[in-house]
Amino acid sequence: MEEAMNRRNLLQRNAILILVFTALIAQIVGQYLFRWKTEDGFYSSWVLLRIVFPLLMVWMVGIPFRQLGLGRPGVDAGLWRAFLIIIAGGALIFIGLYFFSGYFDTYSDNFRRNGPDAVARLKRFLIFSSSTIPAWEFLHRSVLLMGIYYILTQREEVQERIAKQVCIALVCAFEVLFHFIKEKSCVEPLTLLIGSPILSYLTLRTGSIWIALILHALVELSFIVLVILS
Repeated sequence: MEEAMNRRNLLQRNAILILVFTALIAQIVGQYLFRWKTEDGFYSSWVLLRIVFPLLMVWMVGIPFRQLGLGRPGVDAGLWRAFLIIIAGGALIFIGLYFFSGYFDTYSDNFRRNGPDAVARLKRFLIFSSSTIPAWEFLHRSVLLMGIYYILTQREEVQERIAKQVCIALVCAFEVLFHFIKEKSCVEPLTLLIGSPILSYLTLRTGSIWIALILHALVELSFIVLVILS
């Protein structure tokens, strides 16, 4: 019994490192070693590596699941105004990308190479996104952001303001570097320097990942619609 308690305490003392390595393993293995998907494009490996595996690690380090931001978001009038401003700003960015940067050209070529049926391609993209977006937001906003924020504030007794800044910066670094590693257009990691902190701030402000997940889904949907149009 005492040995088991010592192991438990050791895991809890190193909880931040364990969560960071969990995210790294999930990203690296999912990107380079294990990309299992169904015929219709649903990435089962994303669900396993970015939801099931992190949940196991969260349980091992003793973080209550209720602290992961999976409940109903707390939204006030001021936040709704900020939400509308963010949507309007995002729309302007997409319009700028569509008309001025040529950002969608390569993606449009890929879209055409995969067949002329835009509706079928859109359906496949939506199925793909139904696995990737929830898994992405859970790993980054729920496990890394909310999980480490809980550890810093409840166990390490770090001031909330500092803990929020540290967690937002950490998640932003993960998301930006992941998009550089994937060798995507440099526009994507650069826009994440703005978008990632906004989504993380909304998650911490509302105590829930759901608004960030909805915004992420809207961005992906806008993206594929503009790809079709271009």
